[in-house]
Amino acid sequence: LRRCGVNDVVAAFSTPFNPANRDRTHNLKLGADALTGRLLEPGEVFSFNAVVGPREAEQGYREAPVIIENEFVPGIGGGICQVSSTLYNAVLLAGLAPVERVNHSLPSSYVGLGRDATVSYGTIDFKFKNTRPEAVMLSARVDENQLTVAVLGTPRGEKVEIQTEIEEIIPFPVIYKEDDALPPGAD
Repeated sequence: LRRCGVNDVVAAFSTPFNPANRDRTHNLKLGADALTGRLLEPGEVFSFNAVVGPREAEQGYREAPVIIENEFVPGIGGGICQVSSTLYNAVLLAGLAPVERVNHSLPSSYVGLGRDATVSYGTIDFKFKNTRPEAVMLSARVDENQLTVAVLGTPRGEKVEIQTEIEEIIPFPVIYKEDDALPPGAD
């Protein structure tokens, strides 16, 4: 690894989670394990979905809350977006170049506004490019109530500061749904 230029931590980022949600924690560990040890050569583009693969019960993923159409609902692989979002922040701090990234439809509790990267296998991916002159390697771990993703490579002493700003506040639309179980005139 040292001959490839991987000799220290270039950047790392951590996010908190509730370990009492065992199924979500299990999914975080599966996602972290898939990232760990992944080596990217200079110029290589990393695809989260290609590396982590489908989030299905057959791959060991469990049901935990996911965001679908602006709502939290049970879904296989819930929590995996925390892995992609933690990776996204480590990538930014390492000065690597995001190539494809989409935010959630709702704010995430584990990262600030604009700092998340949602993924959905087959439709929404997080991709970044290794823009460094040497290889980088990913390392991820789950400890107690914290997920940490690190980018390993050759540190150059550069400092990256991430700033976010709110450009516009878009109000949520009011959605009216009829409920046939209610008597006429009831709200």
